[in-house]
Amino acid sequence: MQHPPEHLSIAKQIADILCDRNEKIALVETCTRGSITHLITFYPGSSAFFDSSVISYSYESQLNFLGLNREILGTHGSVSVPAAKQLAQIIRDRAQVDWGISATGILGPTGGTKTKPVGTLYVGISHAEPWDSIPSYSSVKEFHFTGNRDELTNSFTKATLKYFLSNLQ
Repeated sequence: MQHPPEHLSIAKQIADILCDRNEKIALVETCTRGSITHLITFYPGSSAFFDSSVISYSYESQLNFLGLNREILGTHGSVSVPAAKQLAQIIRDRAQVDWGISATGILGPTGGTKTKPVGTLYVGISHAEPWDSIPSYSSVKEFHFTGNRDELTNSFTKATLKYFLSNLQ
């Protein structure tokens, strides 16, 4: 898999920060085909900060395997702010890591709607602070891109990495 240099640069910055802080991450990818995990683990020594990832495309796996709330799926769908937030929290807590990241979106060419067209992406970030310290937090950012499936995968991957890096800094 060929990665754009900018994607590798962002992944390297993330790796350096996580290593310096002795923090770990886990990911849920529902739309990016494992590309985020591939970039995050590209450099030797990634096991120092990378715990695990789950590629979960179906509602069934998100509900049964990850434990995403049925009401969130039924009311908002898996491509939504509530789903992205809860998926990031779930992977963070199940992996028992500092950071949980979720990327959930619509790559297409089908699956889009008027309210959620192909190219819609939600990135969830969840950080666990040590017990009895400042509160943990979660955030979600919505993105919209255009392009074919491969172009959208690249855009989704870059946006997820950049948003995570902004949360780290």
